[in-house]
Amino acid sequence: MGKPPSQRDAPPPGGSDRVRLHPGFGALHSARDGAQACVSDLIEEFRAPLVEGLAVYLFNNRILSRADFLTADAPDGQPGGAVCRIQSAGRDRLIRGYEGWLDRAVKGPSGRKMLWRRVMQAQAVAYARHALGEAPYRPFILDY
Repeated sequence: MGKPPSQRDAPPPGGSDRVRLHPGFGALHSARDGAQACVSDLIEEFRAPLVEGLAVYLFNNRILSRADFLTADAPDGQPGGAVCRIQSAGRDRLIRGYEGWLDRAVKGPSGRKMLWRRVMQAQAVAYARHALGEAPYRPFILDY
């Protein structure tokens, strides 16, 4: 017997693989060798409030600095093709900062306070429901 069809077919909460979205198929980003277009689509609405906000915080609080990065000309010599890589110590501080940032509470799509990571999971589920034709998709907009 099991669960009724509406519950059995409901996508579980979580990332793109947990909500039956193929990470390689996106609407905003194209599939390239090894690229996860759907994952890029899902993170797009969080770029400014989460990713760029975190970067500003890490640099303003001197958790990261220019010294944490190595730059070099592009291997093929193309103009504007410089390579920038984060060094190991900076990468560790970036990951710790990111994990801490995800545990910060913000006003979620429902109007309630939620952790960033829960907001991202809720949006992945909403995106999957939209892809299945079950509900319209409303992008997350941070309420400052």
